[in-house]
Amino acid sequence: MIVVSNATVLIGLAKIGKLDLLPGIFSKVYIPEEVFKELVPERSKKPGSWEIEKAEWLEMRPNICLPSSTGWRSQQLYGLLSQNFF
Repeated sequence: MIVVSNATVLIGLAKIGKLDLLPGIFSKVYIPEEVFKELVPERSKKPGSWEIEKAEWLEMRPNICLPSSTGWRSQQLYGLLSQNFF
């Protein structure tokens, strides 16, 4: 099974030391580019930022443009889905 994750899930799992649960449950774990940028900026102190940056099982996907009336998080998700499933 494939999953697209947001920052909240990754931070929450990192805080409790269970980030490694995701690759055990899902065959592919994608995050939008903006989520990666939020979690892994230079010198980030967010929980799990180092683990997320080094995780080979986590795949960052680039963004895709949608109408500006669409929220940016929805744009990210739609982009991933359209690239992989439509």
